[in-house]
Amino acid sequence: DLLILDDFQPQRGNHAAGQIIAALRQARPSLTHVRIYFDPWQPECWNDIETGADLLDGIWSLVVTPVWDRPALAGKTLFLPFPHGGTYPEPPSLTPRFRFGGGVQYTNWDRALWAAAITRAGLPQRIEASQHQEDNRDPLESYRAYMLRAQTGEANLNFARRSNGTRTLTGRTFETLATGGLLVQERSDDIDFFFVAGRHYLRFETLTDLFDIAALLHQEPARAEAIRREGAAFFAERYSDAKLIAYLDQFLFHRESAARAAA
Repeated sequence: DLLILDDFQPQRGNHAAGQIIAALRQARPSLTHVRIYFDPWQPECWNDIETGADLLDGIWSLVVTPVWDRPALAGKTLFLPFPHGGTYPEPPSLTPRFRFGGGVQYTNWDRALWAAAITRAGLPQRIEASQHQEDNRDPLESYRAYMLRAQTGEANLNFARRSNGTRTLTGRTFETLATGGLLVQERSDDIDFFFVAGRHYLRFETLTDLFDIAALLHQEPARAEAIRREGAAFFAERYSDAKLIAYLDQFLFHRESAARAAA
């Protein structure tokens, strides 16, 4: 009933990718096609996204960017995080230390500058950078192991800036809350679509902000713990895997009935 495509670019392979999906739609007209976009922050990809829109029934992304305002994509976009492999146990008690568990690549090189500045400033920090290496596990088992490694009780740092200056969400924004952790997130307007700063997570823009957050972790641990718990509870209520599947089902197959009920 449903085909979910990752990184569908209709012009890839001398337009072969688009031709394959067009032929599949003709052969299986009842099959619903959805495209997942993890990184639509890159303007150089926007024309390709728009070109493939007529081959898709839905577009699923957690990143809110201007491309979704294009007429060809109207009514096809769904803004939600992606499933996170079920539920996770309660994390350890909060430790007043930052943890950075992301990767450093050419698209986000300033993360290395942040890490160096935090260390030089003497703020407590532990770096456990992602390597994206094969671990020979089943994909879901591997993902759950990755998620569980982040359950250290430390305050999870997440950076937003990309190489072109765009500030955008990453999967780690949601992964931290999915595993019950305390999210310390660099400012990104996208996140306001999902969560409230100071209530569900702690926001920073400057090194001074991180000094203030470090002081909060040391001096007001009960307040930090309350934010962690509220963020985790809000995530579980709104964005659990079961909820996400229900949202997707409603969006793709029951929008007309929902509109009639609302009327």
